[in-house]
Amino acid sequence: MNRFLASLTVVMTLLVSALSASAQGGYQIKGTIVDQTGEPVIGATVLEQGTSNGASTDFEGNFALTVSSGDAIVEVSCIGYTTLAYKASAVPQRILLEEDNMFLDDAIVIGYGTVKRTDLTGSVSTVKADEINSGVISSPADLLRGKSAGVVVTSGTGMPGASATIRVRGGSSLSATNDPLVIIDGLPVGNES
Repeated sequence: MNRFLASLTVVMTLLVSALSASAQGGYQIKGTIVDQTGEPVIGATVLEQGTSNGASTDFEGNFALTVSSGDAIVEVSCIGYTTLAYKASAVPQRILLEEDNMFLDDAIVIGYGTVKRTDLTGSVSTVKADEINSGVISSPADLLRGKSAGVVVTSGTGMPGASATIRVRGGSSLSATNDPLVIIDGLPVGNES
């Protein structure tokens, strides 16, 4: 009798496992997303088209996603890159995203998301490299002087290494700093010498 119960338990366990596996179903895709230089694209989105089922790439550009079937359409997208679409069964292990410079001209990254330039409610000013004077420039802050409305750049004390003061539309804080947040290549930079 004990052998019968043990066999029945094994059969029931296998049956439940098979049912749960078939209930989960789906088709799993895995891969790595890189740019044209071969570097991983961090934060790219892999999304099953028409659903909210998706995944993002990690620091090494890897992703894993379970979609409804091998025939599902999968979209791969990231800000600044062209969007690609694949059939789930045809997703390559290594996906190459190409830069989309036209999209970058229309996208504005703000403190709480990304919007198109036409949908932006604030003020945006762009200073291009060919608009910068090639005269005497002693600091990067001097490059902005007189180039954008509402931005006032005041030279420091004149001592070597002294930082300039940058104000965007005047000062508004009594207790905190009025300095703008300066980010260069994704790294916040302080205005201290």
